Amino acid sequence: MDDPSGRGPSRDRNGRFGPGNPGRRRGSRNHMSRQIALGLLRHYSEHEAEILARLSRNHFAHYIRLIGQMLPSDPEDGGLEALPPRDAAQVTRAVRAALERVEAGEGSLAEVEAALAGMGSGEDPP
Repeated sequence: MDDPSGRGPSRDRNGRFGPGNPGRRRGSRNHMSRQIALGLLRHYSEHEAEILARLSRNHFAHYIRLIGQMLPSDPEDGGLEALPPRDAAQVTRAVRAALERVEAGEGSLAEVEAALAGMGSGEDPP
């Protein structure tokens, strides 16, 4: 039961992987995992607006964390976690107010970005 790639025997006579066989490539998924991931992406793309609205309403801290992960980061800036608690609360309030305006159809994501930009500027967020 040799491996055709020349890396050594793929399995021994008991069916176990043999020595020298690296196994599955790092980051690869089995077929079922890939199907689940594709299904989740399909569902998200079909219901994106509803999912984001529910996430911001019911799990606001996770929503803000997600936004923070999507923004480009400055290695010298520790983000919201690096701010003193009072300043972090101020930024959070500003972002929440901006998101509520977006949900009400009165604001834009530019307002949310501006509120988040207040984190590194040393000035009060809008």
